[in-house]
Amino acid sequence: MLCHQFDISEEVLIEAIRAGYPRLSFLSVPGPGVGGFCIPKDALVLHDGLKGMDAASPVLKNFYGYPYQQYQLNADIIQFHQEKIRELTKSAKCTLALGIAFKGQPQTDDVRSSVGLGVVQFLMSQGQSVEAYDRTVSPSKTRALGIPVAAFPLNLSRYDAVLILNNDPEYRHILTSRLSSTENTTALYDPWRLLVRKNDSIFQQEFRCGSLKEAHS
Repeated sequence: MLCHQFDISEEVLIEAIRAGYPRLSFLSVPGPGVGGFCIPKDALVLHDGLKGMDAASPVLKNFYGYPYQQYQLNADIIQFHQEKIRELTKSAKCTLALGIAFKGQPQTDDVRSSVGLGVVQFLMSQGQSVEAYDRTVSPSKTRALGIPVAAFPLNLSRYDAVLILNNDPEYRHILTSRLSSTENTTALYDPWRLLVRKNDSIFQQEFRCGSLKEAHS
């Protein structure tokens, strides 16, 4: 969020933080919703448990609110990305959403607490036309969620915007194999840099990448 605010590349910033400091080699570019516990409800469970101990352990009084702050941090980051995506897609007649499962790596068809699913539902609540494709979530399950399913093989010429909503690397191959089938300029949301990578200029010709302020990371 800070990188967005000051128009700084988080990739460059993380490289600078890791430089000469191997203990931080685990740092990588975060996706939307990465700001605390993996499952949002985990923070609330811990918060409730600590709060219940407050009377018996006064020393905890200054600590039990922290897990809830972590939960709220996640929620704020997700809302931040939703608004950026809404702005990015506001002129799109139809948007393609790739990946509504909770995560893409390792693969799962679990959509509980899925940030991607929440993004699609948010856009649809704003009256936007969205179709979703997920390699692991079945079309019937997607339709049961009230979300239109994109026909596969994908026809990119139908979409004015493409959102990559989980980190399944296969979406890079799916999209690149179909770039030649469209002459459209397509708005792209690619927070994990699956498609648009540093020094990978070929895709700049196919996608309007814009600045960080247009919600690309």
